[in-house]
Amino acid sequence: MHIIAGRARGTKLASPEGRQVRPTGQRTREALFNLLAGGRFAPQIEGAQVIDACAGTGALGLEALSRGAKNVAFIEPDREALNCLRWNITRLRAEDESQVIVSKVQQITSWPHQPCDILLMDAPYNKGITEAGISALAKAGALQTGALIVAETHKSEAIDLPDDFEVAERRSYGIAALHLMNWRGSRI
Repeated sequence: MHIIAGRARGTKLASPEGRQVRPTGQRTREALFNLLAGGRFAPQIEGAQVIDACAGTGALGLEALSRGAKNVAFIEPDREALNCLRWNITRLRAEDESQVIVSKVQQITSWPHQPCDILLMDAPYNKGITEAGISALAKAGALQTGALIVAETHKSEAIDLPDDFEVAERRSYGIAALHLMNWRGSRI
């Protein structure tokens, strides 16, 4: 697994042993960032505040930083994944542009950082974490009005969110599906 494009292109990323973490596949990650770079979805990666929820190795957030994101908040509860995540952040010399939040995303109740422009979420499949995590982040004040949310799920999994979330597109890649939506709620 490596960074696909941008300033850190080709940098190899560490990944924990076992099956606790399932990083977004290379093909899916490349398709996701090609979609974002195409200009059809706003906001853009360049200069964005990003959240990488259920970060695992940090591949999504680190790819965003490599492609010009201003800052990424990584949310991850697993100790082994956190070790790899921190190592990967250091390897890319991205400590100044990164915050690591040790928590389950669905348990976040307040947000001490700047609200994000883009939320990237690749939660474990078929466990209800995606919907609960997105809702928790919205309630906690972690999303900017108009924020773009990109959630990866199993292709058979549907996402059911309140009307504050406007679905823009859904695409399948192998066993994965990408759901792109914007949050139309307002910050409190």
